[in-house]
Amino acid sequence: MSLGEDQVLELQRSFHAFDKNGSGFIEMDELKEGLKTLGYDISENGIGHLLEMVESSDNKLSFEEFISWNGLLWKDDMKTKFKSIDVDGSGWINKAELKKWSIDCGYGFSEEQVDDLCYSMDSSGNGKINLEEFIQGMAAAQEGNSYFIINGELYIEKLQADFRAMDADGSGFITRENLVEMANQSNYILSKQELEETIKGMDKDGDGQISVEEFIASAIKLKADS
Repeated sequence: MSLGEDQVLELQRSFHAFDKNGSGFIEMDELKEGLKTLGYDISENGIGHLLEMVESSDNKLSFEEFISWNGLLWKDDMKTKFKSIDVDGSGWINKAELKKWSIDCGYGFSEEQVDDLCYSMDSSGNGKINLEEFIQGMAAAQEGNSYFIINGELYIEKLQADFRAMDADGSGFITRENLVEMANQSNYILSKQELEETIKGMDKDGDGQISVEEFIASAIKLKADS
């Protein structure tokens, strides 16, 4: 998945804000100074660890490494947020914890809003949210803004989760029956023509079913064309 033009421009502005000498790279002293202006006073060892996160071998960040680095930090931030919501440390977020979090943050979600939020993230359908589902849900919610800067990694993970949710029998393929069932759950009446057109549009090898690779490729193409 390629980043949108607005996202690239925003990332470039952030990159150039760090790259004070205009070398086209963010060097260790520039990274440390830039983080300090954002309120993060990090030691040399800490900066070295950040560079290791993106496997930088020359102690500086290219623009591509800057994107990857931001994505890794975003994931760490989401893990911290998950732990703060998961007050009982169970490894799952339930509706009561979501409700309490919304109140603590000043959102004060209604029961219906909590139900909707839980439903949107709970890809396994067990009524609670694990860390993977939380990260995927947050990625979907923040897609299109400056935080979604991870070369499509989280987007691919979200598509894989969507595929698993549709592949109800765990066969590794989405069948006509799976598509009809998904439409029924969404209270959408899928005509026979629409069903065949959907299958035909995704089923590249013509075997009458949709593999995870075909599903992801079709979703990315649809996004790129939109």
